[in-house]
Amino acid sequence: MAITINGNGTVTGISVGGLPDGIVDTDMLAAGAVTATKRGAGAILQVVTGTTTSGTSSTSTSWVDTGLTATITPSSSSNKILVHASGQIGHYRDLSGQGMGIRMVRTVSSSDTEVYSGNGDEFMFFDNTASLNTKVRGSWSTMISDSPSTTSACAYKVQVLVYASGNSGTVYFNHADSGTAYMHLLELAA
Repeated sequence: MAITINGNGTVTGISVGGLPDGIVDTDMLAAGAVTATKRGAGAILQVVTGTTTSGTSSTSTSWVDTGLTATITPSSSSNKILVHASGQIGHYRDLSGQGMGIRMVRTVSSSDTEVYSGNGDEFMFFDNTASLNTKVRGSWSTMISDSPSTTSACAYKVQVLVYASGNSGTVYFNHADSGTAYMHLLELAA
């Protein structure tokens, strides 16, 4: 078939693959021209990052926010959110039977859903007969795949608590000179 340049600005007669390499570049593609179907499952659609340099210390046996949070609005309710979070943690105990819990929750329209729980709410646990003062510091990191099933804004946040069987203790997140804690949210196409 002959290639015809029509008077209305169109070209006919070009078969699929008929254009030489490099003739169509990014500038020639319309915004949004590469659809989710063409990108395929698992394509990264957006990335959101949250950070905190503030430290948190708590003696509470209830969950408290650490200040590490990030919010993402999925473009489709069938997409997944890959969550990577990291920071410095610590625990001080003055008696046996104490530990630290750490978890991540997703908040949508003021409703919290737990999406990660560190070792059954006892991420670090101390239990021995010697009632010694002990402080432990280390790094914490997790990567999870979440299915929020919504196109509403999803706020992810890290929380900590003191796990104690009748005794007190103190938990730390990004405390003192620990630097910056990070959270990365990646929306993945279904």
